[in-house]
Amino acid sequence: MSVEVITFGCRLNAFESEVIAREATGAGLADTIIINSCAVTNEAVAQARQSIRRLKRARPDARIVVTGCAAQTQSEMFADMAAAAKPGGLLIVGVPHVPSALTRFPNNPVNAPPHHLTWWTRAALVALAERHGAAVESIENVPWGDCDSLLYWMERCSPLRCRDIYYRNRPWWHVAVLIGLAGGWLMHALRGTPQTTDEGVGLLMVARRRR
Repeated sequence: MSVEVITFGCRLNAFESEVIAREATGAGLADTIIINSCAVTNEAVAQARQSIRRLKRARPDARIVVTGCAAQTQSEMFADMAAAAKPGGLLIVGVPHVPSALTRFPNNPVNAPPHHLTWWTRAALVALAERHGAAVESIENVPWGDCDSLLYWMERCSPLRCRDIYYRNRPWWHVAVLIGLAGGWLMHALRGTPQTTDEGVGLLMVARRRR
């Protein structure tokens, strides 16, 4: 078997899965199952977790890769990933984090309750790994890329910067989003991907399951 992709969630995830399958096959991955998870509904999260556990039992020799927003936001998903990994196997998790531009521009939908998708820190990742029997080997900042640099420029162009409150249903906050979006599109077109040494778009943790 080469690469099998199991998709949960919306049409966007389905499109992403097509790209993932193509890139994974091109990279030469073999005997690999990729679960593209979704955190929009509790049902989608539960289905992805059930698939991880089922595949661990049915295909113990296969490499199981979990991606998608549930892998970034659900600590329970990490527990299933750790359980699916072989002793000594690697667990690689990429998450959006705070502080970063993603948390500073106002009314970013992912910062609205109940999601708070960007509220990860290095300390939280270390605690998550240790809780589930994994030892952290490295945590690095993920630099801005072409696909997410618009968000960087939106934060730079926004007349409001969030600190303790990230989402408000107030007219000025919505106006600030539009101003940031317009300025962000212009700067993205003119400057492209930012070459910066700031916090980056996320954190990438590499941990190893203890033997």
